[in-house]
This record gives sequence, structure tokens and C-alpha cells, in this order.
Amino acid sequence: MGGTRVAFVIGQQHLEADEFSAANGWELTRYRDTELDRLANEFDHYQVVIWGSLAGYEKNLPWAKYNQALRKYIENGGIFIVLDGNYDAATTEIFGSWGGDFQLKRNPHCAMRQKDKKHSPKILKALPVNNFPYELYGLFDGYPDGWSHFESLPRQWQVLAQCPDGAAFMIMRRAGKGTMAVLAYAMFNIHERQVMLEALASNLLAAQNLEKEKSGLTEYRLSDRFGDSGAQLGLTGNSAEIMAEVLLNDQVIASQKLNPGKNEIPFAVNELGKLKLIVKKRDIVIASKHAEVMPPISLAISRYTVYPLIAPQIRLYVKAAANDFQNPPYRIDFFVDGKPFAPGKLAGDGVYQADFSSLSPGEHVISARLVQGDKVLFNTEPGKIKIMTHNPRVAISPTGVLQIEGKPFFPIGLYHVSRDHRLPLEKRDEALRFAAENGYNTLHVSIKPDESAASFGKFLQAAQEHNIMILPESDSLALSVQQHAAAPAILGWNIGDEPDLAGISAALFQQRLRDLKTIDAEHPSYTVFMDPASIGKYWPVTEMAAVDPYPVPRFPLDTVYKSVASARDTLQGSSSNLVAVLQGFGYESDPIFSVPTSRQLRNMLYQALVAGAKGVIFYTYEDGRFYLPDHPELCGLIKSVPAELKALEAFLLHGEYRELAVNSPGVYAAEWKTADATLQVLVNTMGKTVQPVIGGKRITLGPEAVQISK
Repeated sequence: MGGTRVAFVIGQQHLEADEFSAANGWELTRYRDTELDRLANEFDHYQVVIWGSLAGYEKNLPWAKYNQALRKYIENGGIFIVLDGNYDAATTEIFGSWGGDFQLKRNPHCAMRQKDKKHSPKILKALPVNNFPYELYGLFDGYPDGWSHFESLPRQWQVLAQCPDGAAFMIMRRAGKGTMAVLAYAMFNIHERQVMLEALASNLLAAQNLEKEKSGLTEYRLSDRFGDSGAQLGLTGNSAEIMAEVLLNDQVIASQKLNPGKNEIPFAVNELGKLKLIVKKRDIVIASKHAEVMPPISLAISRYTVYPLIAPQIRLYVKAAANDFQNPPYRIDFFVDGKPFAPGKLAGDGVYQADFSSLSPGEHVISARLVQGDKVLFNTEPGKIKIMTHNPRVAISPTGVLQIEGKPFFPIGLYHVSRDHRLPLEKRDEALRFAAENGYNTLHVSIKPDESAASFGKFLQAAQEHNIMILPESDSLALSVQQHAAAPAILGWNIGDEPDLAGISAALFQQRLRDLKTIDAEHPSYTVFMDPASIGKYWPVTEMAAVDPYPVPRFPLDTVYKSVASARDTLQGSSSNLVAVLQGFGYESDPIFSVPTSRQLRNMLYQALVAGAKGVIFYTYEDGRFYLPDHPELCGLIKSVPAELKALEAFLLHGEYRELAVNSPGVYAAEWKTADATLQVLVNTMGKTVQPVIGGKRITLGPEAVQISK
């Protein structure tokens, strides 16, 4: 909402406000959660105050000095939103002293701890505040990370969303002329959290403004379609001097006085960018909604560097804003360096396969065009590929298996979070010795910000002597690549962890990949994605693509299988190496990450293999809070894994993988066939004995049991 002034109090999630100010043109000021004195003196400057995730957590902030200033701000018409109401620091400590009407009781054992779509929160669609200008229920299509809900609400509070238990998950109440809203929300994806929060704040503001004008909304729709488009607004009550404006990239493209009832506002969109639909009275904005113009089609390419091993089968992904665009009378034409070519169309909308083996070495431009008859409707943003004349030292086969100088390689690894200031370089050396002594072949480590090239070079030499491959991360990645790309121990380069969680754009990551390949085309990039559904947004930054599902204690154990299988399906046919990062850690008295049992971790390992992982890395040997040798049971299991997988290596590297149908929930199975043998793995992720039927045979599996047969 243009001109809306927002104060955002930041806790431990420093990035979550970064996109907020740009979304609607809001004027945003950041405060640290320790700046209560400054904030209390400036409350009246803001229309909205947001208490961010984990703000005040475990800090015992002196709210007794400031909560009356906050109460006055709200009662005078301010809006106060608590984004993460899962802790007393965000509720009781702030406004619990205002009386029983403001005291909230939380239950930390909510069904949302189960991470699947049926355990998503349910937005109450009938409430106007959940619909105008944004339809909030569309933003919860999926599921957040959450574990608590509110119980025994004082009657002044209104439930906006319910958890699967039917209890309050998102609540609001009026206080004087203002509004309070509290969410038991913990979505880790910063961008999605920002979108949700911005929509809620917009709706709360609009509700207060409409009440002041004695008006109401029954509809607020803004089409984001390229070409002929339109908006619909339904107005009730007072309509005097109320106008609607549509802006494209901050230029007015339509304007209309609103009348009671339904109002249609046609307009045409001839360029990409940001649309806004504003309702205002004179120059005062009442409500506002924005949307990004969707291109009719967009193009993504599975690889940037293309080498002989994979050149005949490079995937092209065409996303269409409407299904009609994939079918007659429309067609999609493809071009290489401006010249037409015809890739093969595969099963599934918008998936094509191109053979680039005849292209000359160097960089080429790939583009697509939407055509109707002889009329060109839209040209996509071009993508680029770089043709290599040889296979790189570390390549990835069409089936997703890593190859080092042509030899198949299955990573079995450990993390060591060496960048932590509490961990001297000697601790990284210790992790290397542990890995070598127990048969690991891969180690993910950090290059410390102040570490010399000679120091890390010495570490790489030691790794080579132990036959261990290294995946480094570095705050100065380009420099580190220049210094160490020739080292035989380098497996690949971590170009950024969990970009989907951090809200890093695909364009930025793609440029980071191209920059890497300019320096070193002999090693793949490595990226961990928190949400496997986001992988497809980041093509081609998926050479070594990893997912890191950590289920203990909040989620079902088979979260691992579901996450890896989802990533496998997205990466299918893309010549990407899929790595499962498994939860070999936990923290004492931590509600989010607790130490798994050895049986749970072994179960997770085989879930990942059954789901199609082509490598596994355990997080972590050490990270500053967790130290594996302090947990003998878990440490013993992790010591045994390399030898156990070594016995299966021929199947994992050379076998024909096939998942098997199972008739029992929570049980998963797969087989790998070679010319003369078959490996079959069955995994029961349930905490009880089950008797599934697999291949026509009934099999008994104990709680969290793994059965391996050859």
C-alpha cells in the first residue's frame, strides 16, 4: 500500500524483512528487538508494527517499561502483528499484563507438526478480512512449519485460521481503534513468509479503512495475464468519491469511479512488470493489491555447461500461464542462436528434450516463442548453454550418477561446519581423520574467511592422501575457486545453501553458476534446497542438487522419503545428481532438532536410497553446538555406514533402479538389478510392526525396520 509506514522488529531471522518494503512500496524501518526504547518513542510514526520471528526470544526484554506505549499506539488506530506467536516472548511478555482478555494459552503439540498437505492450516474463507484485497487461503496452499496453536481464547479474539486440530492458528482482535493479530506460524521460506505477511497486513489495513469510510468490499480481483486483462471490484455502502486505479510499473493504465455493486475495469498489459490495483478516496489509499504480470510462457534449461556425456538429452521446460498455450491453435517454436530447431516433446506438459551434440564449442542462446497462426504473441527471455568439447573431470551421467575421470562415484559423506568461530582448523582436520578412519569418501567443509590459500591447500592435500573428496563452501567463492580448482580432491563447489529458504532469486543464482563456470568448468555446483518443490525454480543450478529433510522430533520419519522422492521426480531426466542430506545431529532440549536414535537414522538412510538418492551426506560431525563423538550410539551407527554401503555399491552405481509398489502406508521399497543379481530394500518408517504385500508376498517388518536382500 503506497506510503504505508511499517516498523519491522527483527529477531533471529535477519532476512525476513528484506523483500517486504519493495512489494507494495511500503516505507519500512527496521528495528532490532533490543531497541525497545527507540521503538516506543516512535510508535506514532507507523501504521503497522510487525514483531518478527524469534524477536525477543530468550532475551527477557523489559516490556514492563514499554507495553503501555504499545497499547496506546494500538488503541489510537495502529496495527500490531506478531508473526511468530509460538513463544511467550512474543505474546505474554508483551501484552499479557493488559488483563485476562489479552492472555493466550498455547498448545505446543499441534497436528501441524506432521508435514504433509492434509495437515495444513485452514483459512476461514467466509471472513471478509481473509479475502480483501488478498485471498489469504491461496497463500496456504501447501503447509507451513508449525507446531503449536492457541486454546481457550478470550471471547474478544477472532479466529482467522484453524490448524488441523480445529484450534486457532491465526487470530486477531480489535483494541480501541486498532487491531492486533497473532500467528502461530513458522514457515522457514522467507519469501513465502513475506508474501503471506504482506497480504495479512494489507487486509487488516483495508478493513480498518473501509470501516472508517462505512464501506465494504465483496470482490477484489486483479488479473495478472499478459494481453487483454481486467480487474473486478465489488463495493457496498458508501461509494462517494471512491476511485479505483490500475498501475503497471507505477504508470496508471486504467482509472474508474466505483459504484455500489460490481465494477468491471478492463485494461491491456503489453509489458512484464508489477500491476497494482488501488482503491482510494481523494488521495488517501483505502486498499491496495499488487501482482506480477505472468509471461504467457517462460523457458528453463536443465543445464548450462553441456558436455558430450549429456549433450544428446538436455531438458527444456516451458511453463505456460494458461494450459491453452500448450495446444492448438497455439504453438511454441524454439531457436538456437536465432535459428529454428525442433526438440522432442516428452510426456508431461511443457517438457522437451533437445540434442545439442552437434553444436560448436562455446556459448549459445536458446529461446522460445509463442505463436498463433502467423502472429508472434510472445518471445521468452533467452537462456544460455555452454558447449564443452570434453567431459569434465567430475561429470554427471544421464542417470544422475557422478563420475570422476569417467569412473562412477557414490558420495558417502559428512558435514563439518568449519566456518563456525568456535571451531579452529584443527577440528576440521579431526573430522577428516574421522572420515578416513571409517571409510567415508566425501567431506563438506568451510573455508574460513581469514584462511590462507596455503592452509586450505594443505587440507586438500591431506584429503587427497586419504582418498576423500571435498565439497567446499566459501564467503569468497570466486577467489577460492581460482586458488583451488586444480586440486584433485575437489568434488564440486557449494555455491549457496538453501536459496529457497533465504529468498535468493533464481536469476542471482544462475549468474553465480555462470561465474563459477567461467573459472572452473571441471567441477559441478552443489546446492541444498530446503523445499524440493522449489528446485524447478532454479534451473540450471541443479548439477548436484541436495535436499535436507530433518524430521526428528517434529515430523513423521517418512518426511525423508517424501522429500527425496519429490526431488527425484523434479530432476528426472535432467542429468542431475541427487544428494540426501540426513539428520545426524540434534540439540539438547531443542523443540525443532533433537538427536535421532541410531535406528531412526539408519531408517532415514535407506529411505533416501529407496527414494532414488545418488549420494548421502550426514549433517554433521560438528557445528559449534553439536559434536558427534559426544553421542556414542549415533556415532557408532555413522561409523558403520560406509562399510554397509560399500557392500551395495555395485547396485547403487550400476544397477537399474525401480521403485516397488507397496500396499501399506509408511512402507517403501525399491530394487536395483544388475546383469547377474538383484538388490531389494524395504523400509518401514512406522513405529509399529506392519505386514505389507510386496510383489505378491506378505512380509513382516518390525517398527522402523529395514530389510535388505540380495
